[in-house]
Amino acid sequence: MLVEKATRFIKLVETTHRMEVEKDLLMQFRSRSIQLQELVRSLNVVSTSYQVMIDAGIECPDFRDTLDPVLRLTDSKMKLYHEQSDWILETTEFQSYQKTLKNSVEFLEKKLLEYWNKYIQESCPRIQQETLNIFEKISSFQRDIATMKSHLLDIVSLSKQLPLKVSVTDQLKNKINELHFLWEKFGQGNVSEDILIFLKQAGSSNGAPINLYTPSVIRWLEQNGILKHCTIRI
Repeated sequence: MLVEKATRFIKLVETTHRMEVEKDLLMQFRSRSIQLQELVRSLNVVSTSYQVMIDAGIECPDFRDTLDPVLRLTDSKMKLYHEQSDWILETTEFQSYQKTLKNSVEFLEKKLLEYWNKYIQESCPRIQQETLNIFEKISSFQRDIATMKSHLLDIVSLSKQLPLKVSVTDQLKNKINELHFLWEKFGQGNVSEDILIFLKQAGSSNGAPINLYTPSVIRWLEQNGILKHCTIRI
């Protein structure tokens, strides 16, 4: 009787140990499956964004030498996952693939964001936020200024992430075109030409030449309560 109880106890211990091992393996499998899905998703993001930027005519280098090898590698790993899913439990193989893909995605994401922002900066009119804040004090300018500020905020938001659809690049281009239109007509019908020229140049990143700072401009700035907000830099 004692021997039978001991035998049953040993089998129970062995079964419990096996179940704990299987539980750990299951948890590891689930964890790595989630990691694999996230890696593939991040690769799809940069791959899609790259094609969207190319289709939109946004200048960027040819990244195919970096992108194509990891796409082929990922296709083979996903095929293996569907045929023999437990390969992801092979730590060395999984971590090697994970490192390769992560490094490639991070490189591509960084570079594509650089060129995405370069395109935005080169396409937008040079408008200083401080200048808009000053001009907003003039009632006849307030509507256009509010629209320009709204577009600028939207553009800043779009610049922080890669475009995943052509509709995003179209949205960006529309907002930039509207900014150019508003900035070009800014002040027309409200101020004289010499003041308008000064305001538009003063509101650019380079500022206005000192010879444009004429007595009539000074009077207008003073009358509209703007003079006290103006500075001269050398």
